[in-house]
Amino acid sequence: MSMDASINFCLGSHLPIEIFKLLLRNDWGFSSKYHSKIVYTLEDESEDIKFGNMDFDKLNQLISIFEGQVGKEKWFSILLMWKESYIGGNFRFNPVDAKYNTFDLSIDLTASELTKTILGDSRISDFSWYLEKIVPIFKERDIQILDINCANSFW
Repeated sequence: MSMDASINFCLGSHLPIEIFKLLLRNDWGFSSKYHSKIVYTLEDESEDIKFGNMDFDKLNQLISIFEGQVGKEKWFSILLMWKESYIGGNFRFNPVDAKYNTFDLSIDLTASELTKTILGDSRISDFSWYLEKIVPIFKERDIQILDINCANSFW
């Protein structure tokens, strides 16, 4: 049996890159578990999907890429973990919806070796653990959370 899990936030009036930097300043980051690399995916100018990885010391270069057209009109995703816990997910920062001045942040928890699960059933994601780590960061900075949706599917 396979599982698919995600948390989706709809956030108001902030650019995705601002939220990404905020998460980095608040204990979300990268892990040496992945060969000391930052693992990312982005949609480039030709709407192709680009996969990549960079050394930790190239983070500023990656932020510059995200601050360009990517993050305003294109999406990017990056593998983030809580401190050095090896627990996290693939954070996808979708482009800003200009009409409503909002954007969606999706956290894919399908990579089971990174996902925090409830005690007793490794198929069920512990959504409260993630929300306890993320929501206070947004609330402390008055970032408007318009919607939160947590989903766990099995097939």
